[in-house]
Amino acid sequence: MEQFSTRIAGLSSQLPRNLTLGIVDTIITDPLCPVAGAVALFAERAPSVHLEVITLPPGELLREVIGQKIDLAVGSFPRAVLGLDYLDLHDEPHHLYCAQGHPLFEVPDGDIGIDTVREHRIIARSYWAARDIRIFAIAAPHATVANIEAEAHLILSGAYLGHLPAHFAAQFPGRLRPLRPDLLSYAAHFQIAARQDWQDRAAIRCFVEALQQTSRDLLMRR
Repeated sequence: MEQFSTRIAGLSSQLPRNLTLGIVDTIITDPLCPVAGAVALFAERAPSVHLEVITLPPGELLREVIGQKIDLAVGSFPRAVLGLDYLDLHDEPHHLYCAQGHPLFEVPDGDIGIDTVREHRIIARSYWAARDIRIFAIAAPHATVANIEAEAHLILSGAYLGHLPAHFAAQFPGRLRPLRPDLLSYAAHFQIAARQDWQDRAAIRCFVEALQQTSRDLLMRR
């Protein structure tokens, strides 16, 4: 902390007026999400910098970083874009969920396999390019969404199956059930994405270091 404070104090005269952070949606309920803690550190170390935060799907975030519309992004990025650095943060578990009213809600896990799931309506995320449903080997998804909240609406209808982050689904106790976590779950790897010159830009470096420090602290407390 002392080294971090000294470095930021030395950079204070180089800090720009604005910094724009891009994040994916619904990460606020993730206990390992470092954004809030990083914002607190950044506000303390760079109080004169105006911070703007926007939420976009992963692919759009990367395009905005490349286009210099935003300075850095936090998310899970299915497709890497050349010209950016990716710095690891943590893994976010995702399970395949059904809701009350769905035919599989009361079926024991032992009676559920990939063939069973394939008989029902399955949701895909547009930014995953259907990679999240390849395990089911279906010709096309039965619904497509661009964000997690939209997917939750469809799943909660009882008519669809889809993957959700475990921390987000935990907001609906008794209404959602994960199906076969041993077979149908995966981890979304969260990273910081920034242009390759981020270490030469004082405000971006300050925020990246705050994200990394907060992420390490959260992982240690886990």
